[in-house]
Amino acid sequence: MKTFNLRISAIRRDFYTGPCESLVFTTLDGMVGILADHVPTVYAVSAGELRFTINGETQVLAVGDGMARVAGDKVTILVDFAELASEIDAVRAKDAKERAEAQILAQQDARTVAHAEAALSRAMARLKVVQKSNLS
Repeated sequence: MKTFNLRISAIRRDFYTGPCESLVFTTLDGMVGILADHVPTVYAVSAGELRFTINGETQVLAVGDGMARVAGDKVTILVDFAELASEIDAVRAKDAKERAEAQILAQQDARTVAHAEAALSRAMARLKVVQKSNLS
C-alpha cells in the first residue's frame, strides 16, 4: 500500500513521525479518513479517537483538540494531547469526566463552563479509547 509521511505532535511531546498507510480522526463534522495522495486541506481535529496504520498494524490514540494539515505527501497533526490506551488511567479519566459534568451542571459562569466542557471532551476521548482497547 502506498504511504505518506505522518507527524503527530502533542503539546508535551512528539508522538510519531514516519510513514503511514492510513489515518482516521474526528473533526467537527465527523470522522475523516486520509490515504496517500489526499487533496491538500486543513481540518479542525476534535477530541476523540485517532487511528493510524503502519505496516498493516493499526495504532489507536486518544487525542485532544487541534488541527490537521494535509500537504502533498505530508500530514501533520497538532493536538493538545495524544495517548495510547495503555497510557491512560481509566479511573482518573472517569473522575475527570464526573468533575466536568458537575461543573457544567453548576453553571457558575461562561468561562468555567467552557473549561469544563473542554475537560469533558478530553475525558470522554480517553474513556472511549480505553473501552475500545478492552474489547479487543
